[in-house]
Amino acid sequence: MISYAANGRISGVWIVRRLLSQKLIFPKEEDISYENGRHSLKGLQFSPEIRGDHEIMSDFRRIAHNVLYLYFFVEEQSYLKALPSRMGEPLKTKLKGENLTGITLLGMLTEGTLRIFFDDDETVLYADRDFLYSLSGSQEILRDFVRTIYMYAGESGPDRILIREKAEVSTEQLSDDLFISYGQEEPGDSFYGLKEEEQVLTQGELKLDKNVASTLSALQKMMQDIDEASRDARDDSAKYDLSFTEDRRIDCRACSVSVPDGFRFVQKDDEDFVMWLPNPGNPEEWEASLFTVRLQKKTGAGGDANSPVLLNGVLFLEKTVSEASVLSLRIAGVDKNSEEAAKNAAAELLSKVILR
Repeated sequence: MISYAANGRISGVWIVRRLLSQKLIFPKEEDISYENGRHSLKGLQFSPEIRGDHEIMSDFRRIAHNVLYLYFFVEEQSYLKALPSRMGEPLKTKLKGENLTGITLLGMLTEGTLRIFFDDDETVLYADRDFLYSLSGSQEILRDFVRTIYMYAGESGPDRILIREKAEVSTEQLSDDLFISYGQEEPGDSFYGLKEEEQVLTQGELKLDKNVASTLSALQKMMQDIDEASRDARDDSAKYDLSFTEDRRIDCRACSVSVPDGFRFVQKDDEDFVMWLPNPGNPEEWEASLFTVRLQKKTGAGGDANSPVLLNGVLFLEKTVSEASVLSLRIAGVDKNSEEAAKNAAAELLSKVILR
């Protein structure tokens, strides 16, 4: 089952466990470019096995875009970067003298250098000996890598992260949700130029149903606009740009609040409302929004509008508007590069609040 997180993104844990570790969607070496100490993606590959997975194909475009977003998200985290000067010869040779970055680490998951067994209580990452002992501070980087995968979709990380040397294991030792394919890919076998007569399931030679066939036919278009999706991922902070040209307001007993363009809102009474930036996947659900604002009855002392808190990729901010009410802002999908833009958006929205 596809795991959608509260911030509207697909779970990074699900992407790693279901797609990357099983090599269903992943970039090949030629799809990754390196310039000025950074890696970037030029495209993605899609395993033939994915054709028979109705669940993935039913929301393929969104899943593929989330895979792109995850790659760019981890690449932007400077704490996952290591220069060749920190590496021993085995790792330096393997990386061809390039920096270690977030994209490098995700690539190691698909090639098997790294393997992660996710659990809320205790997540275990297994790494090749050459990686563990050829990189200064390798365990710290790997723990941060696991935390970043959770942080991508605003998920709570595990209580403990264990780093262990990877040894050969039998299939009996593997977790139930880990799938290993021993098959070989045919050269050039991908969804580029997929012909209609090839759109069949390998098991039982069953024809794909209409929905899956329609999704497959849209893959060519997806590959054409994949660069656009990549640019969107790089400029993810654009979602924090607010405008107020529609001149809408929510009037309450405690305050009057301007509604940003494109936001929706539900007002229950004079002392309670929620407004949110709709998530394209489920626009009616404010819980899935990247940007929500709620007026609630105060339960504590209230917060200071000048003291936002960033926790696991989510920016929280509270402003007391009356003795009985507090305005709560929640902005998800925030990293170090977009933190300032998110804080500016919050400040702009609060500047539009008129207290009674």
